[in-house]
Amino acid sequence: VKKVKHTDLLFVIALLLCLLIHSLFVFLVPYSEDESFYVTIPFRLLNGDSLVKQEWHLSQFSSLFTIIPVYIWTAIKGSVDGIFIFLRCLFLFMHTTLAITIYRFFKKYGVWAIMASIMFYIQVPYRFQAISYQSVFVAFLLLLTLCLISIYEKKSVHFYIFAGISIGCCCVCNPIFCIAYVLYLLGC
Repeated sequence: VKKVKHTDLLFVIALLLCLLIHSLFVFLVPYSEDESFYVTIPFRLLNGDSLVKQEWHLSQFSSLFTIIPVYIWTAIKGSVDGIFIFLRCLFLFMHTTLAITIYRFFKKYGVWAIMASIMFYIQVPYRFQAISYQSVFVAFLLLLTLCLISIYEKKSVHFYIFAGISIGCCCVCNPIFCIAYVLYLLGC
């Protein structure tokens, strides 16, 4: 059994306190109009609609990330009753996982790793705690950044592959982000 470091304990306490506050808002904040909109697109896809042909907006492609949770919920429940709470909890799980990833990535910097992780973790839009093109874009942009730092420190094929997947997912969430790839190529 490894000894628990002081910084690890401090991080767990800070994370749990923030998680408690975030969890309260999952149930207390009323639904936003956009929150229901981002559930309807994967639900429509499950019912036979198709992207681009029957829906014209840039955020429609991000429904590729929400179609599986919506499918799982409707398969288990048989309806969409309670799906907002489910997706808010899923968002909170994703956000918490990213905060833990940030801490583990910067753990060698001690207390600064806690600061970096918690500063990211407290940035939750309480009126819109949902998996959407914005939240998924931020998640993959963060993972892309961590991969690029890892490539700089340790050249591993795994990081190159995951960086490519991350930038691809960023482009799915926000097609205009493809310009970043062109700018990166010009910079290199």
